[in-house]
Amino acid sequence: MTKAIKKSQAKVSTNIPSPERVVAFLKANPHFFEDQDDLLLHLDIPHQRGASVSLVERQVTLLREKNIEMRRRLNDLVATAKINDVTFKRTTDLVLALLDATTAEQFLLCLENSLKNDFKCSSYRLIVFGDQHKEINHWVSIIPQDTVRENIPGLVENNRPVLGVLRPEEQDYIFGIESKKVKSIAILPIKSVNDDALLAIGNKDPEYFQARMGTLFLNFIADVLSHLIPLHLH
Repeated sequence: MTKAIKKSQAKVSTNIPSPERVVAFLKANPHFFEDQDDLLLHLDIPHQRGASVSLVERQVTLLREKNIEMRRRLNDLVATAKINDVTFKRTTDLVLALLDATTAEQFLLCLENSLKNDFKCSSYRLIVFGDQHKEINHWVSIIPQDTVRENIPGLVENNRPVLGVLRPEEQDYIFGIESKKVKSIAILPIKSVNDDALLAIGNKDPEYFQARMGTLFLNFIADVLSHLIPLHLH
């Protein structure tokens, strides 16, 4: 008798479909429970708080959660679009002003005014690589590339914008006495045929420049400067 019972139980066990097959069946038959009221009475689906809820209620909860997530993503996209729109306008105004400049003084003044007033940067430094050390004004210098490489080798060799924070010694070299008030930075490598350069801009807000930010507009500004710097500061 015992052997017969065990054999019967084993046969029943082998006939029970796997959870994967049950899931596949329900996906293929989304209306299966419409005529299975009796079955629904025997189903308990754990809620997040441990209570038992109906299948319909659980489905509504999942849809509500998905809707909240979709709204959050949409709000993020809208916020990003607004920021990009403002940045595009500021970048366009900067480029047009730089193109209108006819002298080195006008060129540097337009660039400084945009960095300070439009992009709200508290500190900025333009280092142009040249044969001899020369101070153009309070924030622009011509320095031999080897000299700069000795102090900030990683930034000189880098070909992409760097955003976030720098090592203290790198930041001190770039910003000098203003280094202490700079909490986040963007370093733009400027590559041209004759005059490579570095544009460093800093902000007092630690969140203003972050490593995860996009660099589309920064790259565009660097490309424009790579064409204009040789015209004004060769």
